[in-house]
Amino acid sequence: MFKKIGKIILLLIAAIIICSVLFYLRMIPAIGDTVEFIYDQAFNYRMTAEVIENGDVPKIDHLSTYPEGKEIKAFLPTGMYHICALFWKVLNRFTEIPLSRAILLFCSFFGSLIFVPVYFLSYEIYRNKTIAFTTAFLAGIIPAYLQRTSCYWYRYEVFGTPLIFTSLLFFIKAFIAQTEKKTILYSILSVAFLIATLFIWRLGVLFLIVYIIVFLFIWLKEKKFQRKWRIIFFIVLGLSFLLIWFTPGFTGNNVVNNYGSFPGAAAQIIKHDIGIKQDFTEFTRVVYTTTELRRATLPDMFSAKYFSFSFIFVLFYFFAYFRKKTRTMQEKILFIFLSFFLALTFIFSRNKLLLGPLAALTLGEGMTFAFKTNKRLKGIAILLIIIMLAKTGYDSYTLVTTRQPHTKIRPNFKDALAVINEKTPKDAVILCFWSDGYPVQTYCNRPTIVDGLLESPEIIRRIVEVSEIFYSYNEDNLWAFCKKYGATHVLMPKNKKQATADFAGSKYAERYLQEGVAATNGTVLYKLIFTPEESNKFDYLYGNGEYNLYRVK
Repeated sequence: MFKKIGKIILLLIAAIIICSVLFYLRMIPAIGDTVEFIYDQAFNYRMTAEVIENGDVPKIDHLSTYPEGKEIKAFLPTGMYHICALFWKVLNRFTEIPLSRAILLFCSFFGSLIFVPVYFLSYEIYRNKTIAFTTAFLAGIIPAYLQRTSCYWYRYEVFGTPLIFTSLLFFIKAFIAQTEKKTILYSILSVAFLIATLFIWRLGVLFLIVYIIVFLFIWLKEKKFQRKWRIIFFIVLGLSFLLIWFTPGFTGNNVVNNYGSFPGAAAQIIKHDIGIKQDFTEFTRVVYTTTELRRATLPDMFSAKYFSFSFIFVLFYFFAYFRKKTRTMQEKILFIFLSFFLALTFIFSRNKLLLGPLAALTLGEGMTFAFKTNKRLKGIAILLIIIMLAKTGYDSYTLVTTRQPHTKIRPNFKDALAVINEKTPKDAVILCFWSDGYPVQTYCNRPTIVDGLLESPEIIRRIVEVSEIFYSYNEDNLWAFCKKYGATHVLMPKNKKQATADFAGSKYAERYLQEGVAATNGTVLYKLIFTPEESNKFDYLYGNGEYNLYRVK
């Protein structure tokens, strides 16, 4: 008994040491420097401050989608804001700490917790503690996951990913449980962690989709699991579809608005990339120009921002899987999840985040081969694994020690924000590029016409409408747009001509690619960027290398 307790203590100590290393790795970008929250992070920072001050997010965010504002809970989950606010309050019981610093600790701490569910997932699949520790450590450092869970990346995935993989853990345990009682218990726990994820992160719904695929697979192929299939099916799907309607971001028609457009956009982009010309929908235009929503390629998978040399483990896993004559249920479920998210990452690159821990789990197959092969090959196999892990670790360390564009507001944009604070009235309303909307709201406390809520059909419609106006030749159109929505000032970006052309339509984008800046000659966009003195409807207030600021006459 004492020997068993000693082993448990040693395992806990090892786990704490590894999680501490993962935490430190995520905090590196903040060591000795300040971190500023930009893009979606700025909005999340502002909402957390609202929870601390008022106990909840505002029912209507009047700084967004001016003049109507947006109903936050109709589009977005709010659980992360409450958890981070609680995290800040707990820290302040011990020492006074600003919210911005608490967020850095929050992201680093919860991002490192991916180690826990991946350790137990790996153990369920391979039944080896050494393999479980190694794969779980790789899950924490693999670049695709590390990049989006570092201290500055204050977004929903930092807390949602460990939760959703815990749901997967109990989902697998439900199928291999020895008794019906345990099957029921694990099914309920899987649903609990799934719904907890959806209160924090909408993309957790992707796991529910794969659960359905697993059920279909078992129904068609696995006769011996039919009874368990029925128990898990009715508990997991029944409870999930019942509870999902009570989670923010999944209410009413917004389910269709938020998610229904993505498959169509993906299909249009794929056709475009293989040479089938067509007119993009408004939503596809915006998706096509958003970097993290673009598709990944096979060479990307081996890059330092995706999986580095660790992607070799994925390829080996598929090779070994198809070579096997018999496969466990755990292996089949991992195969389905891995295939689904690999395909999804080739469509939308941001899904590399969810693919990361799954890719780490495939290391177990390589380690199993190395342990079981003959003595002559064992040393070579282990050496190759060490080299691949070392290369991945080096890329991860380089990723967090190199200055990231996400950790600082660009100097010219920072200056423009300062000028907005100084030279515009407190009730000013700003028309800006959509990705600049959240920082303007957060750091200037001014409402904007558009922002980063791309799930909103109204935001998409406005982005396309104003982009088409910028490529028109009559600034009266832009003036009328500003008056229609109440904009008093225009923050004009100088380096978004291509993106604006893409939003406006393919004919503008193709023309810009062919002619460059010359394609904008005579347009409202050209005038507000290059010849502000010629404007009759907008007073020039300020300019720098990236922005011009105007007052609407």
